[in-house]
Amino acid sequence: AVTSQHTFTVPCRQGPQRLRAMRTIRNSRSLVVGSASGEVFLYRIDRGGQNATVLECFEPPADLSFGAAAAAAVGGGGGAAGVAGTALPRATVASSSVSSSLVPGLRRGSGGSGNLMLGTAGGSSSSSSPAAITCLEQFDSDLESLVVLARQNGALQGWDIRRDSLAWSVPRISPWLGVPSCMALASNGHSVFVGTLGGGLLAYDLRFLANWKQWRLASGAGVLAMRSSNFVTSPSVFVSMDSTCNEVALFDITKGSCTTLFLTEPVVDKPQDSMVSVPTLLQVGPDSFRGPCAENFLGETSRTSRAMGSVRSLWLPSGSQSYLLAAGADRKVRHWSLDPEHFSAEAYVVTPQDPIGPGERGRERTTYSSNHLGDVFVVQEQSAQNRLLDSSLRSSQLGFGSNDASAPNSNHRDAVLDMCTISLHTDILVTAGRDGLVKLWK
Repeated sequence: AVTSQHTFTVPCRQGPQRLRAMRTIRNSRSLVVGSASGEVFLYRIDRGGQNATVLECFEPPADLSFGAAAAAAVGGGGGAAGVAGTALPRATVASSSVSSSLVPGLRRGSGGSGNLMLGTAGGSSSSSSPAAITCLEQFDSDLESLVVLARQNGALQGWDIRRDSLAWSVPRISPWLGVPSCMALASNGHSVFVGTLGGGLLAYDLRFLANWKQWRLASGAGVLAMRSSNFVTSPSVFVSMDSTCNEVALFDITKGSCTTLFLTEPVVDKPQDSMVSVPTLLQVGPDSFRGPCAENFLGETSRTSRAMGSVRSLWLPSGSQSYLLAAGADRKVRHWSLDPEHFSAEAYVVTPQDPIGPGERGRERTTYSSNHLGDVFVVQEQSAQNRLLDSSLRSSQLGFGSNDASAPNSNHRDAVLDMCTISLHTDILVTAGRDGLVKLWK
């Protein structure tokens, strides 16, 4: 059975604060937590998980402030909340409730112990500090154990957890690109990629502490989740965008081009003859958003998306990346196969059939198609009316069979915000949703 071994609240001078991001420290029984007040805590979890001790508390520097216009635009809560082995459908192992709190952080414990680190967004409902943590990542090198963190005001900083002060910082992300929402570290540890709610996609070289690429999605759609790729030679990232089609694109950061696109049919109604639109990146500089519309654009990017067709969490297996898992607002987890040669189009929905899903998906048959649009490999999920299922549904409504709508539904009741895996006897996929539930799948 799933049980809670220990519960602790992130301390703050103004009372309990919202937890905004969390990561476990590799090869240790520690985790780092970022709060809405801007403080970062390093916790040591005692053996057995019965107690948590604060080892370090890193407070935001006093000079982390905004101008009046920028603070007003993003102060109301900008950052997107966080947001397996072979996962089989229709096999919920357990479901654990964490009250009505959102679940923005979900990470497995270190060392393959089968423990989960779960963070909820409870606490004060007051506006976040401009220095609030929006996302963070951790990695080890030969010389340091580094935590890279992004703040709501665009600051990007590095903290070596063996020190009690900042290791480095880089110039802030332009407010015209919006609030930082997600981050991914390159597989070689040399670069960090940052996505923003204004469609910004930035790359920093950690060896020289310099921004070497700065792109923006031409559509202006927010970047909601990101994972770095290691199955292609050029630096690339998987990016999920604020859309109605569950779009996930693989971008070549050096060239600024989309090489692979996964998407579904629009969740909202759209003409059947509409063409697939390939996302494009525009290179931007410091003066790209000067002008009378700049302040309005900043305000638009401060809103976190709740669109029904947005992917909020991405997951890739460690080592060889042969597939990608994507989950989001439509409560489904999708498996997309990765093929560098762009021949394979294997894909399917991992989670069980959802009788209350958008468009009554239980009455539809899902198919997948793939094609090349120029240099872009596109895989799309499509739905067709299933006459057999439609006939059985009419029979059930007349009393000749089971009613799908009343059958047990093991899916989340709201958007899936995060997922990870833990290893017990087999690999277990763990999902956390806006409904306050954590579900385990095998």
